[in-house]
Amino acid sequence: MQAASRSAQVRRCKAPAAPVVATSGSDMAHIVPICAKTLHRLSAGEKSMKHRQFVQSIARRLPHVERHHVAEVLEVAAELWAEALQQPGAMVTMMNLGKLQVEAQQVKVSGAIRVRLQAHYGGIAPETVGRLYYRFRPAGWLKALVEASYDTQEN
Repeated sequence: MQAASRSAQVRRCKAPAAPVVATSGSDMAHIVPICAKTLHRLSAGEKSMKHRQFVQSIARRLPHVERHHVAEVLEVAAELWAEALQQPGAMVTMMNLGKLQVEAQQVKVSGAIRVRLQAHYGGIAPETVGRLYYRFRPAGWLKALVEASYDTQEN
């Protein structure tokens, strides 16, 4: 009952929510939506949000969840994403936030790069080299929010 009254105190807004997995018990995990406006407000005025600041912001917003639980969930999420992204062609989708993806391509080696590789390998350079592209494709609301922020900075 007490946890329900605490969560009722959390301000709600009508912007799309980005979920954050949080633990409230030893074996219980649930998804808690964090408002897009709140995410924007948390990082307003700062170039980046550090891990500690992110954990504190989530813990303030969810007073029934302790900071070390929030930090642990974020750590586990990062481990799971890293594990998933190691698989060729894998993609991690974060609901209402965007997609993380690693794309591998074989690129033909020519020109100055080929000369440098020949010097490195002793005259025998590979015809192609592997290249990894790390991509984040934001959800529509996040893309619009970021673009609007850059538009106001330019003007």
